[in-house]
Amino acid sequence: MLVGIMLLLSGGMAEARLPQVGDVVQIFVDNGINSLVYVGNVTDVSDELIGLDCRFKYAQWPSRKTAQFVELNESVAIGVTSIRAIYWENSTSSPAQ
Repeated sequence: MLVGIMLLLSGGMAEARLPQVGDVVQIFVDNGINSLVYVGNVTDVSDELIGLDCRFKYAQWPSRKTAQFVELNESVAIGVTSIRAIYWENSTSSPAQ
């Protein structure tokens, strides 16, 4: 029980908000031990999908090393169950800053 409480307390404070249409975001998606990161403008939000006008994507390893940068400039739909994290462009906690 004490271990569970300590784990919760060590997690820190998180910025808890939902993306809105027009937000510029980075969405980290589950890809095994790596994450695929999609960057662009949110175009649609539903209970199951987030639509994104995606400018580019890249892979990020657990060490935060990035690779496979690809310019997309196309619309993508991302399943909400595969999302690991969302960072807003103006967020001070964004890993890209």
